[in-house]
Amino acid sequence: MNTLRMFPVCDEACSKMGLQRMISRLQKGLLHDIGKIGIPESILKKKGKLTDEEYEVMKTHVENSIEMIHSEYELCHSGGFIPS
Repeated sequence: MNTLRMFPVCDEACSKMGLQRMISRLQKGLLHDIGKIGIPESILKKKGKLTDEEYEVMKTHVENSIEMIHSEYELCHSGGFIPS
């Protein structure tokens, strides 16, 4: 399962961002895919193998996830966001 394989990668990324205590290991594994929001639907839903160019776009979803999580963390700790 992709989510389980991503635990170590997500652990390391969150540790580098200082998010180790904030996000559980399970959450990190699940959140790594949130960056797919920025991937075109035509790539996400494509049947069959991606082209080299499409694959390069798809690989950006993890970095997108890291940026989104980091932005949320910054917002929460700046006083600009109050979680419900």
